[in-house]
Amino acid sequence: MPDFLLEIGCEEIPARMIDAASQELRERVHTLLNRERLNAKDTMTYFDTPRRLAVLAPGIPAAQADISEQITGPAVTVAFKDGQPTPAAHAFAKKSGMHISQLDRISTPKGDYLSAR
Repeated sequence: MPDFLLEIGCEEIPARMIDAASQELRERVHTLLNRERLNAKDTMTYFDTPRRLAVLAPGIPAAQADISEQITGPAVTVAFKDGQPTPAAHAFAKKSGMHISQLDRISTPKGDYLSAR
């Protein structure tokens, strides 16, 4: 897994602000990497000088982890009429990037709905 290095060159930072700026950068990079599903480790190191702030995050994956989403579509009673798909079913299948035959049916307290995964 590659390392991620973010280095920011800047104008002269006052000495009393360097530690706070460096800590803020480290926290924001950690939050951003986790939000983007890149699983940042807590072993990040940071470097600072009056003209430079840097964060080194080792072992960052080269690609995001895959996620699986379930999208709920129209009610089955709306999606099919007399066993034939309605425009609502066709639109949901097109939006989901699937064929109508690939859509699933899920049961909820409100009734049966089409879903795509």
